[in-house]
This record gives sequence, C-alpha cells and structure tokens, in this order.
Amino acid sequence: MLRGVSKWKPDWVHIQYPSKAYSQKILPLILPLLLRAIGIKVIVTLHEAYGWRYFYHFVFLTLPAHKIIFVRSNYLNLIPSIFARYLKFKKFRIISNASSLPLSKMTIEEKKALRENFLVGKRRLLVFFGFVYPNKGVELLFQVMNPQSDQLVIAGEVPQLDYRMHLNKVSEENGVLNAVTFTGFISKINAANLLACADAVILPFIEGAGEWNTSVHGARAQGSLVITTAVPLRTHAPDSNMFFVSPGDGAAIKTILSNHAGRKVAPPNVDLNWESIAQAHFDFYAN
Repeated sequence: MLRGVSKWKPDWVHIQYPSKAYSQKILPLILPLLLRAIGIKVIVTLHEAYGWRYFYHFVFLTLPAHKIIFVRSNYLNLIPSIFARYLKFKKFRIISNASSLPLSKMTIEEKKALRENFLVGKRRLLVFFGFVYPNKGVELLFQVMNPQSDQLVIAGEVPQLDYRMHLNKVSEENGVLNAVTFTGFISKINAANLLACADAVILPFIEGAGEWNTSVHGARAQGSLVITTAVPLRTHAPDSNMFFVSPGDGAAIKTILSNHAGRKVAPPNVDLNWESIAQAHFDFYAN
C-alpha cells in the first residue's frame, strides 16, 4: 500500500470512512498514521459519530489527519464533549451528501405500469428505500399502513438474517405481512424508477435524518412525497415535498399521508448538487 502511494507522489491522500464497519480491520485504522509517517498529508472524511466505545478508532483516524471533513452538520454534538473540544483545534469542514440516484426518465405510461405491478390491486404505494438496519425504524411502517389500501415496498438489502426474520414476525403481528414486499438490493435506475412511482417515501429513522442521509436525497431527487424524522423536529418544507415528524410518531405520518399522499413536485438538480460538493472539496484541498 505504501509503495503504491509513494509512486504517485500525491500532495494529499483523502480517505473516506463510511461507517463503523471497519472497526475490526487493521489497515483502515492505521492507514492515516502510516501515510503521515512517510511524509504524506492526510484528509479523512468521517460519516458516522464515534463514542467512547470507539475511542481508539477515533484517535487513530483523527490524530494523524491534517484536515477532517464531516457530512453531518451536527457532528460535534453527536460525539463526547472531549472529542469535540479536541476537533476544534483541527482544520475541519462540513460537506454534506447528495443523491446517489439518477433522475427517473420513465414516461407516464411506464410509471403507471410499474405502479400497477407493485400495487397488486391496492390504491397507495408506500416505499422505504435503503439498507435495512434496526436504526432505520422500519417496524413503524407496519403500524401506519392500511393493508386494505396500501402496498408497502421495502427496497433495499436486509444484511442481518435474524433482523429480516424479526421484520417478518412484526409485520405478521400487525396483520400486514401480505401487503409488504421486500425487493432486496436493486440497481440505481430501478430504485429511481420505484421512488418516482411512489405515493410516499417514508424513512422513519429512529435517531432522526439529516443532510447526511443519501436515501433522503435519493427520494427527493425524484420529486415524490418524502416523510422522514428529525431531532429536533424541523418545520415542513412543502415546496420540496418533504415533511418531518418526531421519531416514532406514527400518528403524524398517518395525517401527512391522508393529506398529501401522491403529491409530486419538480425534482431538484442532482448534478448541480454534486458539482457544489466537488467544488467544496477542491476549495478545502487548495486552501
């Protein structure tokens, strides 16, 4: 690894740490330290917050870094106060995410056909999009949907088999098992098309969503109604077709569905968002 990097003679090496999934791996943990030891400047991006349990990981990733990027605007509030005080002595910048999905190009007829394929005789198409983990709050959807009129599509992989079995059990207990479809992992264009057809995309994150959630950006990119959570509760953004509720507030979700399900708005310019993100990185490198 070091020989390969040395041949490139980079001015900077920028390493993205997407999650805590690397916590048991040695190379990602020590790479910033190794690079700095051979005289290379390092930038790291931290996507998730590290608590005391990950103290050594936090130190190994941040101490050798010359600069740090966060994708969460509230990152310093999510970590222990002593971590936050330490980071204030570092050069850091907040650069949020954008949609990783393209804009759906389906015709009206194609959207109608795809809707009918998923609806299987129902009237409302509700969609959850993204990897399915316990912190995503999917169980709440089984409580807010009406199995007589709604079809729920969970579009994303469920990596933990025991959690998939748990979801099946909870959906059966709520009487909605036959009105729930698990697609597993789907391609970007298929995800975009599904989200464009949805009457509502519901993302009930237990800890609240924010500008770091690419699934939220992906749903907004199609112009469909998006319902998600926020801590603290944020005001609605109806012009962007986005509504916020407190985590676990199924009654609020039902009200929004009753009043706004099926609403569409013009999608934002995803390419422009990524150009802004790229420019923000370039400026941080060049400063």
